Amino acid sequence: MTAADKLSYVDLVQLSALLSVAGGRLFEGGDYVIAVHPQVFASLQQDPDWKASVQFGAPDRIWRGEVGMLAQFRVVKTNAPAFVATAQAGSGDASKVYSSFALARFSYHITDLQNLRFYQVGPGGHTDPLQQSRKMGWKFMFKTVITNQNWIRRVRTAGADSVTNP
Repeated sequence: MTAADKLSYVDLVQLSALLSVAGGRLFEGGDYVIAVHPQVFASLQQDPDWKASVQFGAPDRIWRGEVGMLAQFRVVKTNAPAFVATAQAGSGDASKVYSSFALARFSYHITDLQNLRFYQVGPGGHTDPLQQSRKMGWKFMFKTVITNQNWIRRVRTAGADSVTNP
């Protein structure tokens, strides 16, 4: 993968077609969702097709730094640890490669395990001789379950900061 292999409007159109052919359902707003790293988000903002689509109709999106909707995808920027870049070290290869995830509705569910536990430790003891502190906390268990793997696609692309190695 080279530094020029960035996520673009054309890629999103192909992803939308793949999810549609697989029977992926649209979310309530009539779109799919793609979660991307901030560097991939930045490369989308540099895409000439994106710029052409918003420069006359919604130029304030350019000034606010917001991609919003593109090719039937709601673009969501995240810096979650799962989206960290991986490195490549080959001649002509991009230095950083990012994973993005395209999702259709009902491709996953969050289960509710109904296990809310509340903990409380009263004041006193050697660390609290004046009996002025009380500790409280809780635990809640849930799990995310992939319900249809055909409706989730991982996309590997370069980002705005992926430079070509000499």
